[in-house]
Amino acid sequence: MSEASDSIAQQLRKLEEDLLQPSMRRSLDTVASLLTDDFCEFGSSGRIFRKEEIIAALRTEPPR
Repeated sequence: MSEASDSIAQQLRKLEEDLLQPSMRRSLDTVASLLTDDFCEFGSSGRIFRKEEIIAALRTEPPR
């Protein structure tokens, strides 16, 4: 990979790791700004989660 590709990959990894932090997960506006409107995640069960579902689930997620 090129230096630019490495930098982009590092930035994307940091943003992904940030989404695991409780303070970030409580900020629904921040989460919404990081996920594209057509975002989807494939769970290990094969279930597909869309942006709206992720944000709705975070609203009810208990504090850790």
